[in-house]
Amino acid sequence: SWEAKEDRQGVASLKPPHLPRVYQNIESLKSDGTCDQLFMNIHWGYEYSDYYSKKQRRLARSFIDHGVDGIIGHHPHVLQGMELYKGKPILYSLGNFVFLVGSKEARNTGVFLLDFEDGSFTGGKIIPICVYKCKANLIEVDSSRAEDIFTKLNKLSKRNGIQVDLEGNITLHP
Repeated sequence: SWEAKEDRQGVASLKPPHLPRVYQNIESLKSDGTCDQLFMNIHWGYEYSDYYSKKQRRLARSFIDHGVDGIIGHHPHVLQGMELYKGKPILYSLGNFVFLVGSKEARNTGVFLLDFEDGSFTGGKIIPICVYKCKANLIEVDSSRAEDIFTKLNKLSKRNGIQVDLEGNITLHP
């Protein structure tokens, strides 16, 4: 198990009994001036599913309600949609970056550049990546593979007010 325990280091658990402590840590980091922006990187979700769960959405929003400025999720091994909540981005799954998989979908990922102004997300850019033999390879933006990545992310995100164009630009679409 990767879970942190009282007597060993590890990954913080998101089990319900631990959530009050997670919320307390978020609030403490935000209030003491430790950081300008606080992002959570969360290992969650169902493997190989293009869609995040209602539970993930509730959790992500609760973290933002307690002070987190953005969520970056991973674990499903495929790209999932993005949404904006109270001006803060939630990227449910970035897919894989280095992982041995046979699925074309699981090889598609990207580097996400996020722009902020006065603490609010204003847009960004996706640099498309294909993982092959545990190597992250840049993909030409005008290639069909990049178009597949951008089209998928747009489809999964547009209902949440975020648009991804065929050049990888992320814009708000109210």
